[in-house]
Amino acid sequence: KTMDALRALGKGRVMERCIFGNVFVSVLHPGTVIDRHCGPSNVRHRLHFPLQVPNAKEGVEVPQLYVAKEKTTWKEGECFVFDDSIVHSVTFGEEGMSAQQQES
Repeated sequence: KTMDALRALGKGRVMERCIFGNVFVSVLHPGTVIDRHCGPSNVRHRLHFPLQVPNAKEGVEVPQLYVAKEKTTWKEGECFVFDDSIVHSVTFGEEGMSAQQQES
């Protein structure tokens, strides 16, 4: 169903001829660290739409997204948007904590 929805955005739709319109599907594994980074300008916004997220009830650490100094986590089926020019990073589990995030 996900790929069908993405294909629907194709030709003759919202993303046609949009140089900034792209879709990525990412998978995070326990221990993942994406260091602090930001985009070059505020032209791009990131929309995250989690399809499958572990939860604390399953006994698994939940992934954490840091945007500026605000920490959030993903919830299945709930999307959110943030400005790519704001510093952001990800950790998934204590073993994935980078020195930068341990200090903040």
